[in-house]
Amino acid sequence: LPGGGAWTTWRHVVVELSDADLYTAFARATASFAQPTTMSSLPLTWRLAEAAAAAGVRVMLSGEGVDELFLGYGSYAKVPALADPADYYLHPPREALVDQLFDPPAPAAARAALRARCAAADDLRDVERALRLRRLLLRNDVCFMAHTLEARVPFLHNGVPDLARALSWPELLQG
Repeated sequence: LPGGGAWTTWRHVVVELSDADLYTAFARATASFAQPTTMSSLPLTWRLAEAAAAAGVRVMLSGEGVDELFLGYGSYAKVPALADPADYYLHPPREALVDQLFDPPAPAAARAALRARCAAADDLRDVERALRLRRLLLRNDVCFMAHTLEARVPFLHNGVPDLARALSWPELLQG
């Protein structure tokens, strides 16, 4: 970035998270989220929002979307080898648990819907944006708004998603 910009005055703060902080943040975040979730990042995002609010921050930049667009999660490396992209989401131990928890028609219908969504997408990143990113943005919104913070997601605007989609999986996964 060229010198003299506003970013030269940005403060960086490390947020420590003890075991007790994690438990407290989990309880508060879960109560505020008000719906079941499997997101292990929920208490971490809650704690980040708490720390930012305590530091007087009112507007934050969030990196949400970068991993989903530019294949930042290590688990994306297995996608090109999958016969069916839906298998990225389906894991035998989780499937066995789901089958035990719900009556047979529900899991089968959910799997069929997932397979249809994946089959209709040109790229698994489109599915990721619809399934995962929506939940992550909701998580951010709940956590930050509970602390009167506004979060901006610059990687989801100004042509960045188009740039990501222009790059192939092999280009992005080459390390």
